[in-house]
Amino acid sequence: MNRMGSECRVKTSASYPALVVKASGLAAGKGVVVAATKEEACQAVDEILTDAKYGSAGQTVVIEELLEGDEVSVLAFTDGETVSMMPPAQDHKRVGDGDTGPNTGGMGAYCPCPLITPDQLLDVKEQVLQRAVDGLKAEGIKYV
Repeated sequence: MNRMGSECRVKTSASYPALVVKASGLAAGKGVVVAATKEEACQAVDEILTDAKYGSAGQTVVIEELLEGDEVSVLAFTDGETVSMMPPAQDHKRVGDGDTGPNTGGMGAYCPCPLITPDQLLDVKEQVLQRAVDGLKAEGIKYV
């Protein structure tokens, strides 16, 4: 096995069974491999680093634990002071029915998404979005 494969075995010694391997750069929404096993994760690392599957976007990889569950996207507008959220959406990335197969750049989305409660949305607004806007402002970054 090549050096990347040996290096991969060390990096995938995590205690969780499934991993997500990501090209660290922009890959048109396709730079993510959901690996059911550590062997699949190592193969993905080799394809990204050695075979340059995603070009310069894959010069570095990020390996994370696979978190199971539904994903909700929350987008917002800001004037640099306040946050105004759009309705939550859920997109579907996998190519196959039932959320199977490799990830794509996005197979479609629907909005509004009922998977998040009004209280959870308020938490996202106050604890994530508003704090991000406030942090940028505190650093002198005008984000509008």
